[in-house]
Order: sequence, then structure tokens, then C-alpha cells
Amino acid sequence: RSGTSAVSSAGPAPMAFQAYVPQGGSGGGPQGGGHHAAPPRPTTFDPSQFQQTWVTEVGPTEPDAPTPEPPAVLGMRRNRSSLEGNYETPGGRSPPKSPTFLSGGGSGSTNARGWGSPNPNAPAHHDYLEDDDDAIPLLEELGISFADIWRKTKLALRPTLAEIDDGIVEDADLAGPIVFVLCLGGMLLLQKKVHFGYIYGFGVCSCVSTYVVLNLMAPPQSSIEFAHVVSFLGYCLLPVVVLAAVAVVLDLTGPLGTALAAMCVAASTWTSTRLFEAKLRARHQRYLIAYPLGLIYACFVLITIF
Repeated sequence: RSGTSAVSSAGPAPMAFQAYVPQGGSGGGPQGGGHHAAPPRPTTFDPSQFQQTWVTEVGPTEPDAPTPEPPAVLGMRRNRSSLEGNYETPGGRSPPKSPTFLSGGGSGSTNARGWGSPNPNAPAHHDYLEDDDDAIPLLEELGISFADIWRKTKLALRPTLAEIDDGIVEDADLAGPIVFVLCLGGMLLLQKKVHFGYIYGFGVCSCVSTYVVLNLMAPPQSSIEFAHVVSFLGYCLLPVVVLAAVAVVLDLTGPLGTALAAMCVAASTWTSTRLFEAKLRARHQRYLIAYPLGLIYACFVLITIF
């Protein structure tokens, strides 16, 4: 048979788009010739079949489904609900029960997903906050005690032969020495002497050398820390600060200045020696300890006067 009769007997193709079948094969046809292909047949288009196929592939949508929120907003709502004791999701549904390994284990704990614990015995949010009355003061956290500073200041200004309290000896406060060193530099600045570099450099060398010498002289059972050395030397510098304040008003290059300078060196050396010997338990070595300390305070007095 010819190509036309073969197509009509087979019926229409099941596809939405049909390819054309050439009219008249190579063996010739009713049109004759047999060497030229027939014009193409128009394709068949089924709109209903195309619409049904598209709906099947995409799937139906849920018109009642809520619009999903961004993860950041959802997480903020969950955390806020957990803190306020409201253990419901923003959508109004109860959160799913989390496995045991996700929970914190205690009352009021939260699991890894951020949901609050559904334990009804969990404490309220205000129980987690510290009371303001129980807060530690800032100066106490920094280790600054004005009572201890005042006791050491009185000890430096009034040398005594009485036994020194162990609380003063064991306290390595650095706030007082820093203030006294700055006051010494300020008093020299009022005399038009910018000696901050000299004070800093000589002070650091004095602390390091005193620390090395005292640990070499100390008995085997005792030692001293670098913080204690800085604290004792700084507090005992207070008579030199008083001398610098007097030098702002009076000229200390004469005999009066020499007498006041000798008194300040003696007072600073005596107090610092008592502190170091009490710390090291080396009363029999007090004169060996006093000698380098006297040289240190004598240098500070020379810087103050000249």
C-alpha cells in the first residue's frame, strides 16, 4: 500500500505533537513522480492533554498553608517564647517532643532546637537573673581596697617600731604605688622638670634589681614575688613625694633641703626594710636589706631636689 493508506489505518498518534509522514514514498504515489516528498501534514495539538500533564508534574498547592517566615525571625520568636515561659510555636501549635539526648537534662533547660523545656516545674525567667544586691563591686573585683591602701599609707608616713600586720605584708596592692609615682612626676612637673622618663626607667631597674637581690638573700623556706617588691617600694616612696611637694614652694638646695632629704631617705628606707624583713622572715639580715634600699631612695631624692 501507499504511505497515505498506512497512516489512516494506524489512527492518530497518542503524542500531543505528531510528526508528519511524507506522502508518496520512493516507489511513487498517486501524484506521480516518486522522486519529490509530499508537503508536511499539520501537527495535532491537544490543549487539554498538555494542561493535565503540567498539573500532574507540578502538583497542587495548598492555599491554606501559612507563608513561611525567615529563619532569623523564627529563631527570635522561639527564644523569646522560651524565656517568657510560653512554650508554643509562633503558629499556635505545640512544639514536638524532642528526644532525650536533645534536652538539657534539668528543669528549665532548652534543647538543641531552641524550644523551651515543657517541664511545668521549671523556674520563671526572673529566677535566672542575679539580684543587684548580690553583685560584686567593681573595685573589689579589681582587687582595690581603700582600707588597705590607707593602712599602708599611714605606715609609710609614720614609721613605727611595732610589729607589722600580716595582712599588710601579704597584700600586693599596685594601685597605691602607681598613684604615688604619678604624683611624684606631677610635682616635678610643677617645678618645670619633665622627669617622667627618669622616674619610670630608674623605678623599673630598682624593682628588678631588688627582686633579684632579695631572692638571693632569702632563706630557703621563703621567697618574695615581684608584685610584692613593686608594692613595697612604691608605698615607701611616699616621703619622697612629700619632699617634692615641699620643693614646689621652697628651695631645697640649702641646708634645710639637705636635712629634709636625709629624713625622707631614712623614713623610706626604714619602712621598706621592715616590710621586706617581715615578708622574708629575715630579721637577722635587716641591715643587708636596708643598704640597697637606702641607695634607691637616695637617687629618687636627688632627682627631686636637683
